[in-house]
Amino acid sequence: MSDRIPFQTHGFSLVVCRNFDGRWLAVKETRNRGWWLPAGLVDQGETFINAAYREVHEEAGVDVEIKGILRVEHSVYGPAHARMRVIFFAVPTDPSQFPKQIPDKESEEAKWVTIDELRKIARIPPGLRGPELYEWGNYIEKGGIIAPLSFLCREDEQTPPPQAAYFRLYEPISPKPDPGILIEAVEKRDIEEVRKCLLLGTEINIPINEKLWSPLHLACHLNHEEIVYLLLMSGADITMVTHKSRNIIHFAAQSTHQILSMVLVKASKCVSKMEIINHQDLVGDTPLHFAAAMSGRSKMWKELVTHGADPELRNNSGLSPTDML
Repeated sequence: MSDRIPFQTHGFSLVVCRNFDGRWLAVKETRNRGWWLPAGLVDQGETFINAAYREVHEEAGVDVEIKGILRVEHSVYGPAHARMRVIFFAVPTDPSQFPKQIPDKESEEAKWVTIDELRKIARIPPGLRGPELYEWGNYIEKGGIIAPLSFLCREDEQTPPPQAAYFRLYEPISPKPDPGILIEAVEKRDIEEVRKCLLLGTEINIPINEKLWSPLHLACHLNHEEIVYLLLMSGADITMVTHKSRNIIHFAAQSTHQILSMVLVKASKCVSKMEIINHQDLVGDTPLHFAAAMSGRSKMWKELVTHGADPELRNNSGLSPTDML
């Protein structure tokens, strides 16, 4: 029989939410505990991120988009108990949302406050329950880094590229980010600006030129692995096609092996995986035709075939990828 003492860990999700005008989401706790941020215990069978969304909705009545992770804390209390807290960064899905005003068992009320207003609240009873919102608000406003959500994942998820997709906020968020800024940042290979644009919620699934390229098409064309990774992590649509009906995998097949691998991993999670991988452009070429037509692409060929690319699918000229080797 084992002499080990059963060990229990309680998980908590905390959410630091910043509105586009620079104000922060504060919650007035029940039982006269003061003002804090949306937070709570992770329920059984619930993930930290799902708990974060739930707590914001229950305690503040606001719908948000969680953008990243500020910190993961693990504290051991004695031989049989530990607490793990994940502090998330979020922005509201609609900046005009009015926070909760009717008290219930979750909270008394919620409101948007500035850092200066938090200082004043701290001096008036019941004050602040804890310093987290004030401290993290200052941290972010001063350019503190925000880790990507991929830092918190399941054991079976693929290991991301070695360079982490950190974010920073240097100025107030614009309610309507200009996609042109993102496009220019991709063209200039400005990773920091790309990260910032994505954190601000810039639309990425849009055509950016007369050829109907998306930002992800452009990043693949430029062979920029980290920007491709950032776009994929932010929800870039790999099914978007150009004016020649070429999807992202067509472009990735002409890019680097790392880019192709990342795009294929995204494709493997789609219901229409085979249609995406074997998508034919206007002349009937698939991504595998592209890989076959380029010298030194044996790794690309193998990667595509492993993921289900059909080497015998013929184009409009009657040629299969195998014929082109």
